[in-house]
Parts: sequence; structure tokens; C-alpha cells
Amino acid sequence: MTDSGLRHSEHVRIRVFRTGPGKPLGDAIYQADQGADAGGKVDAKFSVPLEPNGEPEVQIEAWTGHEPDCAKDLTNAKVTLGCVLLSLPAPDARPHLVAAVDGNGATQALQLKISKGRGVDDRPIEVRVDVVPTGATGSIPIFRTVLTADAEGHVSETLRVTVPADATSVCSTARLLTEPPAAPSCPPSPEDHATAWALIAGPIGDPVPAPARDP
Repeated sequence: MTDSGLRHSEHVRIRVFRTGPGKPLGDAIYQADQGADAGGKVDAKFSVPLEPNGEPEVQIEAWTGHEPDCAKDLTNAKVTLGCVLLSLPAPDARPHLVAAVDGNGATQALQLKISKGRGVDDRPIEVRVDVVPTGATGSIPIFRTVLTADAEGHVSETLRVTVPADATSVCSTARLLTEPPAAPSCPPSPEDHATAWALIAGPIGDPVPAPARDP
């Protein structure tokens, strides 16, 4: 937020409101009064944390003098006023998933990091891993677990899953639990907005070496 030409006695007042279409403004979720520097300029930066399931819009107001009304005073040349109305994106209900393979041969393992923020969706998270072995035409499940949020509503887990040495691809999914649980798919269907996924294609690692034969 910037302004210029202010006298030393003037301040820019900043207010931020969480709101929705057609709703009157409630209490400000952020407020500040910013004085000018020696040259009469104001350059204010601020950040405001937002609850994930709140109203879908944020209104930001900045002015000098008496508090104006954004709905009426934007065209009033006697009022120094700036108003911004932001439409917030809908929260992504899907968990966050990061997958990587470390090791090689018979010791290789899949590392999964699963997280979900507070208030996004209270359903447990089902984590599944399927692999396609060498020469196979379909996948086989090798791991499944269900994660629940902590007392503050967060999920943050790191899991390690042993991967067969002959796996040519690994499909990992983390999805909001439904009944009955759905089979994992990488990628999921376009209609599936509850699943995070990661596909690691192979060969994942070196196959287990065969015993050496005697000469």
C-alpha cells in the first residue's frame, strides 16, 4: 500500500475485512495506522493469515482523514480512499503428498510425506501403494493405512514402505476416506477431487542379483 504527499500529522489507516457477496462488513481482521516518512510518503506491506473455511472474499480499505465508505465514496474527489475486493480461491480439500524412492535392489524403500491443514476437511486420509511387477499387466497392493488428524486438526506424517525389487512402477495415493474405499489410480479420474497421487515409473531399482554359479 503506497501513498504520497502526506503531512507529518496525517496517517494512512488500513483495515482488512473477511466478507461475502451482499454481506455487511463485520469486525476488521487486520488494522493498522501508518505514518509517512520525512518526504511525506507511505510504503506499507502487511500479511494477514486467513482461515481456510471463512467467507470467500477479502476487502482491503486504506484512507486518510475520517473513515469513508467504499460503497459510496470512491467517486468523491474530496475523499482519499483506496478499496480492493479480493475473491479467494476455494480451499483444496485434497491432502498433500510427496513421494520418493531411495536405496536400490532389495533394500529400496518408498518414502511418503502426507500433510493436510486444519479445517480443510475432517475426514481421515487413506494412504495406499500399488506396484506393477516386471512382466505383469496389472498392479498389486503392497500397503494401506489410514491417518487421522491431531488435536489441532493437522495431519503431518512421513511413511516408509518397502518396494519389491522387481517393481516397474509405484502408484501412491492419499485420499479423503470414503465408504467403501476406492482402489488407487494414477492418475485418478477427472471427477475425483479428493485424491493426491504420485506415480514413479521404472525400473525403480536394480533387480536382486541371482547367486553366482560355480565355474
